[in-house]
Amino acid sequence: MNDQQNQIKMIALRISDMREIRGITVEKMAELMEMPIEEYVSYEEGKQDFSFSFLYKSSGILGVEMAELLTGEMPKLDFAAVVRAGKGLKYERRKDYEHAHLAYNFKLRKADPFFVTVKSDCKPGQRVPNSHDSQEFMYIVSGSLLFQLDDYTTVLHEGDSVYYDSTRPHAMYAVDCDECKFVTVIIK
Repeated sequence: MNDQQNQIKMIALRISDMREIRGITVEKMAELMEMPIEEYVSYEEGKQDFSFSFLYKSSGILGVEMAELLTGEMPKLDFAAVVRAGKGLKYERRKDYEHAHLAYNFKLRKADPFFVTVKSDCKPGQRVPNSHDSQEFMYIVSGSLLFQLDDYTTVLHEGDSVYYDSTRPHAMYAVDCDECKFVTVIIK
């Protein structure tokens, strides 16, 4: 088993354990996650890699920080959390999408800031749009990004920003560049 497969199994075990501790049945969890039970079970058994949306939704339902699901450790800081350049908690699942959590060790956060890199490996329409129960702010640091929200699309360039209702299906694609980098803040 390689490192990524091992990490998937560990995250799956944490989710399963937290679900059981909270007294939530598999059926109820699948319902809350808005997915068929078979699909949910494949995640919980570690047979399927986790999307960002899956982890974000499940952490909210289970009442734990996403960082705790990823690392097994609870955030500890409550005064300030300094994250040096390039040192955010990395979450890389798709070859074309990388997240680095910029406040992973601050407990009881009201928002989750991420530094995100989207590579141009994925073309518009190839990614399944996701959604999560929150609002989101994005600021483009470099490159250009095709932003899709429901049927609305626009291209954002360096210095542009968007604030939106992330309960609506959304997706992002790097366009006219090798990669787009942006800061996003998810507001709970």
